[in-house]
Amino acid sequence: MGSAIIDKIKRIESARTSLRKARQENENASKPIVTDLGLIPHIYEVFKSTRGGEMDITARKEFIFVALYLYSPCRFFGGKMPKGLRKAIGEVTGTSCVNVISKNCAELYVLYSVYSDFKKNVEKAISSICEDATISNSILEPRAD
Repeated sequence: MGSAIIDKIKRIESARTSLRKARQENENASKPIVTDLGLIPHIYEVFKSTRGGEMDITARKEFIFVALYLYSPCRFFGGKMPKGLRKAIGEVTGTSCVNVISKNCAELYVLYSVYSDFKKNVEKAISSICEDATISNSILEPRAD
């Protein structure tokens, strides 16, 4: 019986350690890269330049993905957006119904995961945006992802 008690205590300790590490990883991965919403118009201009000025529905979804990744990466898994982000995205993209932005979040992760062109365009845009002099000075902390 004594061995079973010790085994149970060790399993509890191991589970709690794993949970603590998972919480810390989630907290670190969920931190925004940029917080200044005033940069959204400039980010949008840099994004448009990576697309050659072409802005169709797919490009708008790619931009929303980029903005969420930079400002609110936890949003892809149900986290909350910072106050004003949805409105700022809506203003630059000309989206009159900002609820569309929230409704697209679940779809965006799927598009990024499944469609190589979507993923390539997003990664190119994020790279260009993070290298832009105006924006690079506002990046909170370089991410290793």
